[in-house]
Amino acid sequence: MVKTFLAFDFGTKRTGLAVGNDLLYSTQPLAAVPTRQYLQANGKVAVDALQAIEAIVRTWKVNHLIFGVPLNADGDETTLSKRIRKIGRSLAQQLDLPVNFVDERYSSGEADRVLRANQPAGKKFKQKQIALRDSVAAELILQTYFSN
Repeated sequence: MVKTFLAFDFGTKRTGLAVGNDLLYSTQPLAAVPTRQYLQANGKVAVDALQAIEAIVRTWKVNHLIFGVPLNADGDETTLSKRIRKIGRSLAQQLDLPVNFVDERYSSGEADRVLRANQPAGKKFKQKQIALRDSVAAELILQTYFSN
């Protein structure tokens, strides 16, 4: 059975999203969403964020979640990576889906490289491209998961 994955590049301003499947190991970036207060006091994902993610899960028939976690250069956990793991586990429980975590130390830098390689020389990033960077980073996180 083909599995469809939803990947997250959780950031303090935006969360990049990407989908892919394990039949052809194809991936596709989705629109990044503004990062809001994802966690409520009880540790659950906030209702508005949950509803938006549920809609994506239904539309794409997602059956597995992948979260990128930013580790230190030496591989140790960071404050943000611990928070992302908590969000990922909470979301997985609320959606009744499995979740995996992938080291994403360099995904945003690699996404910048990919976007710059496809941009005319001398052009600056526009806000739209900055949001796209987060989703390209999510796509790279998913590709990393597939390659492991």
